[in-house]
Amino acid sequence: MELRTESDRLRTWAEKVEDRSDAWERAYPNWIVAHAAVERFLANDPDPDEEEIADLLFLLARDNDAHFVADLLADAQRAGLAVARAGLGYDDFEARWQIASYLGGFVDDESKQILRDFVEDAHEYVRRNALVSLRSRDPSFAERVARDWIKSEHAYSRLAAIIVLHELGSSHLSKALRALREDPFEHVRNKVRELSARVTERPREAEA
Repeated sequence: MELRTESDRLRTWAEKVEDRSDAWERAYPNWIVAHAAVERFLANDPDPDEEEIADLLFLLARDNDAHFVADLLADAQRAGLAVARAGLGYDDFEARWQIASYLGGFVDDESKQILRDFVEDAHEYVRRNALVSLRSRDPSFAERVARDWIKSEHAYSRLAAIIVLHELGSSHLSKALRALREDPFEHVRNKVRELSARVTERPREAEA
Protein backbone atom coordinates (compact mmCIF):
# COMPACT_ATOMS: atom_id res chain seq x y z
CA MET A 1 0.00 0.00 0.00
CA GLU A 2 2.80 2.41 0.93
CA LEU A 3 4.63 1.60 -2.30
CA ARG A 4 1.56 2.42 -4.37
CA THR A 5 1.00 5.65 -2.42
CA GLU A 6 4.51 6.89 -3.13
CA SER A 7 4.38 5.77 -6.75
CA ASP A 8 1.10 7.65 -7.26
CA ARG A 9 2.45 10.72 -5.52
CA LEU A 10 5.52 10.82 -7.75
CA ARG A 11 3.42 10.16 -10.85
CA THR A 12 1.08 13.04 -10.00
CA TRP A 13 4.03 15.38 -9.50
CA ALA A 14 5.75 14.22 -12.72
CA GLU A 15 2.65 14.84 -14.81
CA LYS A 16 2.83 18.53 -13.91
CA VAL A 17 6.50 18.98 -14.82
CA GLU A 18 6.92 20.90 -18.06
CA ASP A 19 10.70 21.30 -18.19
CA ARG A 20 12.08 17.79 -18.57
CA SER A 21 15.69 18.61 -19.19
CA ASP A 22 18.44 16.32 -17.91
CA ALA A 23 17.91 15.02 -14.37
CA TRP A 24 14.59 16.83 -14.04
CA GLU A 25 13.42 14.24 -11.54
CA ARG A 26 16.02 15.51 -9.08
CA ALA A 27 13.63 18.34 -8.21
CA TYR A 28 11.05 15.95 -6.74
CA PRO A 29 10.68 17.05 -3.09
CA ASN A 30 9.69 13.68 -1.60
CA TRP A 31 12.50 11.37 -2.69
CA ILE A 32 13.49 10.59 0.89
CA VAL A 33 9.99 9.32 1.64
CA ALA A 34 9.78 7.40 -1.64
CA HIS A 35 13.17 5.77 -1.10
CA ALA A 36 12.20 4.76 2.42
CA ALA A 37 8.99 3.16 1.13
CA VAL A 38 10.92 1.11 -1.44
CA GLU A 39 13.49 0.11 1.16
CA ARG A 40 10.81 -1.12 3.55
CA PHE A 41 9.02 -2.99 0.79
CA LEU A 42 12.17 -4.78 -0.35
CA ALA A 43 13.54 -5.43 3.14
CA ASN A 44 12.60 -9.12 3.13
CA ASP A 45 13.01 -9.63 -0.64
CA PRO A 46 9.30 -10.21 -1.38
CA ASP A 47 7.78 -11.86 -4.43
CA PRO A 48 6.01 -8.77 -5.86
CA ASP A 49 2.72 -8.98 -7.75
CA GLU A 50 2.07 -7.23 -11.08
CA GLU A 51 0.96 -3.94 -9.53
CA GLU A 52 3.94 -3.84 -7.20
CA ILE A 53 6.29 -4.57 -10.09
CA ALA A 54 4.69 -1.75 -12.08
CA ASP A 55 5.21 0.62 -9.16
CA LEU A 56 8.83 -0.46 -8.75
CA LEU A 57 9.52 -0.01 -12.47
CA PHE A 58 8.06 3.49 -12.41
CA LEU A 59 10.01 4.50 -9.30
CA LEU A 60 13.16 2.94 -10.75
CA ALA A 61 12.81 4.86 -14.00
CA ARG A 62 12.29 8.19 -12.29
CA ASP A 63 15.16 7.53 -9.85
CA ASN A 64 17.64 7.35 -12.73
CA ASP A 65 19.91 10.00 -11.21
CA ALA A 66 20.37 8.74 -7.64
CA HIS A 67 20.03 5.00 -8.47
CA PHE A 68 18.83 4.31 -4.93
CA VAL A 69 16.00 2.06 -6.11
CA ALA A 70 18.37 0.19 -8.43
CA ASP A 71 20.79 -0.43 -5.57
CA LEU A 72 17.98 -1.84 -3.45
CA LEU A 73 16.82 -4.11 -6.27
CA ALA A 74 20.39 -5.29 -6.75
CA ASP A 75 20.33 -6.59 -3.17
CA ALA A 76 16.88 -8.18 -3.48
CA GLN A 77 17.44 -11.21 -5.68
CA ARG A 78 13.84 -12.38 -6.03
CA ALA A 79 12.23 -8.96 -6.40
CA GLY A 80 15.09 -7.69 -8.53
CA LEU A 81 14.69 -10.58 -10.93
CA ALA A 82 10.91 -10.13 -11.09
CA VAL A 83 11.36 -6.46 -11.99
CA ALA A 84 14.01 -7.37 -14.57
CA ARG A 85 11.74 -9.94 -16.16
CA ALA A 86 8.98 -7.37 -16.56
CA GLY A 87 11.47 -4.69 -17.51
CA LEU A 88 12.28 -6.31 -20.83
CA GLY A 89 9.00 -4.99 -22.19
CA TYR A 90 8.88 -1.75 -20.20
CA ASP A 91 8.57 1.34 -22.36
CA ASP A 92 10.89 3.64 -20.40
CA PHE A 93 14.56 3.05 -21.15
CA GLU A 94 15.51 4.81 -17.90
CA ALA A 95 14.34 1.70 -16.08
CA ARG A 96 15.80 -0.76 -18.59
CA TRP A 97 19.36 0.53 -18.51
CA GLN A 98 19.43 0.41 -14.71
CA ILE A 99 18.16 -3.16 -14.77
CA ALA A 100 20.86 -4.07 -17.27
CA SER A 101 23.38 -2.55 -14.89
CA TYR A 102 22.28 -4.14 -11.62
CA LEU A 103 21.89 -7.60 -13.15
CA GLY A 104 25.66 -7.64 -13.48
CA GLY A 105 25.79 -8.59 -9.81
CA PHE A 106 23.36 -11.51 -10.08
CA VAL A 107 24.50 -15.11 -10.59
CA ASP A 108 21.47 -17.03 -11.88
CA ASP A 109 20.96 -18.25 -15.45
CA GLU A 110 17.71 -16.37 -16.03
CA SER A 111 19.27 -12.98 -15.33
CA LYS A 112 22.09 -13.85 -17.72
CA GLN A 113 19.55 -14.55 -20.46
CA ILE A 114 17.76 -11.29 -19.68
CA LEU A 115 21.06 -9.48 -20.14
CA ARG A 116 21.53 -11.20 -23.48
CA ASP A 117 18.08 -9.97 -24.47
CA PHE A 118 18.96 -6.45 -23.36
CA VAL A 119 21.95 -6.51 -25.72
CA GLU A 120 19.33 -6.38 -28.49
CA ASP A 121 17.39 -3.50 -26.88
CA ALA A 122 16.18 -0.64 -29.07
CA HIS A 123 18.10 1.92 -26.99
CA GLU A 124 21.88 2.10 -27.28
CA TYR A 125 22.47 2.97 -23.63
CA VAL A 126 20.54 -0.11 -22.50
CA ARG A 127 22.55 -2.31 -24.85
CA ARG A 128 25.80 -0.81 -23.62
CA ASN A 129 25.02 -1.40 -19.95
CA ALA A 130 24.01 -4.97 -20.74
CA LEU A 131 27.33 -5.60 -22.47
CA VAL A 132 29.28 -4.21 -19.53
CA SER A 133 27.36 -6.49 -17.15
CA LEU A 134 27.90 -9.51 -19.40
CA ARG A 135 31.63 -8.92 -19.34
CA SER A 136 31.79 -10.76 -16.02
CA ARG A 137 28.59 -12.81 -16.31
CA ASP A 138 29.18 -14.32 -19.75
CA PRO A 139 32.66 -13.42 -21.05
CA SER A 140 32.59 -15.44 -24.28
CA PHE A 141 29.24 -13.96 -25.30
CA ALA A 142 30.41 -10.46 -24.33
CA GLU A 143 33.51 -10.91 -26.47
CA ARG A 144 31.45 -11.89 -29.52
CA VAL A 145 29.17 -8.89 -29.05
CA ALA A 146 32.10 -6.53 -28.57
CA ARG A 147 33.72 -7.76 -31.78
CA ASP A 148 30.50 -7.07 -33.66
CA TRP A 149 30.21 -3.60 -32.13
CA ILE A 150 33.56 -2.50 -33.52
CA LYS A 151 31.60 -1.71 -36.68
CA SER A 152 28.65 -0.14 -34.84
CA GLU A 153 27.26 3.17 -36.06
CA HIS A 154 27.12 4.30 -32.43
CA ALA A 155 30.34 5.85 -31.20
CA TYR A 156 29.84 4.91 -27.56
CA SER A 157 29.15 1.32 -28.57
CA ARG A 158 32.50 1.22 -30.35
CA LEU A 159 34.13 2.73 -27.30
CA ALA A 160 32.52 0.15 -25.01
CA ALA A 161 33.58 -2.62 -27.38
CA ILE A 162 37.31 -1.93 -27.15
CA ILE A 163 37.12 -1.38 -23.39
CA VAL A 164 35.38 -4.74 -22.93
CA LEU A 165 37.85 -6.52 -25.22
CA HIS A 166 40.70 -5.00 -23.21
CA GLU A 167 39.21 -5.97 -19.85
CA LEU A 168 38.60 -9.51 -21.09
CA GLY A 169 42.19 -9.79 -22.27
CA SER A 170 40.84 -10.70 -25.70
CA SER A 171 43.16 -11.80 -28.48
CA HIS A 172 40.97 -9.72 -30.81
CA LEU A 173 41.86 -6.43 -29.14
CA SER A 174 44.83 -5.55 -31.34
CA LYS A 175 42.81 -5.97 -34.52
CA ALA A 176 40.01 -3.87 -33.07
CA LEU A 177 42.43 -1.10 -32.11
CA ARG A 178 43.85 -1.01 -35.62
CA ALA A 179 40.36 -0.84 -37.09
CA LEU A 180 39.42 2.15 -34.92
CA ARG A 181 42.70 4.06 -35.10
CA GLU A 182 41.16 6.72 -37.36
CA ASP A 183 37.69 6.66 -35.80
CA PRO A 184 35.73 9.91 -36.33
CA PHE A 185 34.88 10.10 -32.60
CA GLU A 186 37.62 11.72 -30.53
CA HIS A 187 36.91 9.69 -27.38
CA VAL A 188 37.32 6.46 -29.35
CA ARG A 189 40.63 7.63 -30.87
CA ASN A 190 41.92 8.64 -27.44
CA LYS A 191 40.99 5.28 -25.95
CA VAL A 192 42.62 3.49 -28.89
CA ARG A 193 45.88 5.35 -28.22
CA GLU A 194 45.68 4.59 -24.51
CA LEU A 195 45.01 0.88 -24.97
CA SER A 196 47.54 0.55 -27.79
CA ALA A 197 50.22 1.88 -25.44
CA ARG A 198 49.23 -0.68 -22.82
CA VAL A 199 49.33 -3.52 -25.34
CA THR A 200 52.81 -2.41 -26.43
CA GLU A 201 54.07 -2.27 -22.85
CA ARG A 202 53.03 -5.83 -21.94
CA PRO A 203 55.81 -7.71 -23.80
CA ARG A 204 58.43 -5.41 -22.25
CA GLU A 205 57.04 -6.06 -18.79
CA ALA A 206 57.17 -9.81 -19.48
CA GLU A 207 60.83 -9.54 -20.56
CA ALA A 208 61.72 -7.60 -17.42
